[in-house]
Amino acid sequence: MKNGFTYIEMLLYVAILGLMLTTMVSFSLVMIGGSAKSSTSEEVSGNARFISEKILYEIRNASDVTSYSSSSITLCTSFPGSPCTSTSVISFTGGNVTINKGAGTINLNSTNTSITNFAFTDYRSADTKTKHIGFSFTANANFGSTRQEYTKAIPVEGSGELRSN
Repeated sequence: MKNGFTYIEMLLYVAILGLMLTTMVSFSLVMIGGSAKSSTSEEVSGNARFISEKILYEIRNASDVTSYSSSSITLCTSFPGSPCTSTSVISFTGGNVTINKGAGTINLNSTNTSITNFAFTDYRSADTKTKHIGFSFTANANFGSTRQEYTKAIPVEGSGELRSN
């Protein structure tokens, strides 16, 4: 009796091993791609949500709008019957949404996210009793890649009313 493998047995084992490795590598690549897409989506969604909530917070806690344009708004915070005690400037420049509360300008979005189509809309009534401000923007992935896994765009719209005096 001879010990060892025949040529046919060796080819069969190599073919089966090749199929198994090909399947495992393909599955791994799909999983890695899915992970990248999920991370990209999470990054952009998180930034969009944070910017939206921060803008709403500042609008709802402001007592007056002192300056307004489609890409910038200056909000005044004060107690009823008191003059303006602090200002918040929210603006859009160069793909970033920034806020300045007197201590310096801070980007609200990360470097992996860029903002486009940013606009404030003034819904205040003519008698200024209703002080309502709307905003819209699109948050985009900014990973420097055109691969589908690294692209994501989320449009956001919101509005808030300033607190009453």
